[in-house]
Amino acid sequence: MPSLVRPMEERDIPELDEWFGLKTDYGRDPSKWNELMHMHADGTRVVVVAEHEGKTVGYCTLKFASEYPPLQEEDIPEINDLVVAPPARRQGVARNIIEYLEQVARERGYKTIGICVGLYSHYGQAQRLYVKMGYIPDGQGVFYDNKPCTPGATYKLDDELVIGFTKEL
Repeated sequence: MPSLVRPMEERDIPELDEWFGLKTDYGRDPSKWNELMHMHADGTRVVVVAEHEGKTVGYCTLKFASEYPPLQEEDIPEINDLVVAPPARRQGVARNIIEYLEQVARERGYKTIGICVGLYSHYGQAQRLYVKMGYIPDGQGVFYDNKPCTPGATYKLDDELVIGFTKEL
């Protein structure tokens, strides 16, 4: 059964908090959900959730003003904070979310979309999915905390160490 992707609503907060809240490995603070609702309402981001088998199992945002410099400089929107609950993974949920946000970007007149991904094994499935969906490395190398990495320097291997990908829409 394919997942349904739709704009986030207040009714989604309890399930999102159950999957991704403070008592989980993700540790999202409850204020995160209200912040996302506010950004969606003011138009700075499109915030969507995925429902799979009747439960809200994932969320993602489309940022129109990326903090990642190569996307920011080219006015390319960024798919950001894509998370799917473990039991719903490898069932097309993330793909459906990405396809939905690509369509949103197209409808708003964008010709290119971007996404950044971490470099350690936790992100392995995401890295493979993005390539399968036609995303290619942006050629800018590795960034840490939105700053280009310098050859020979040492960086912490965490969620801030990323490589950017883009896709023509």
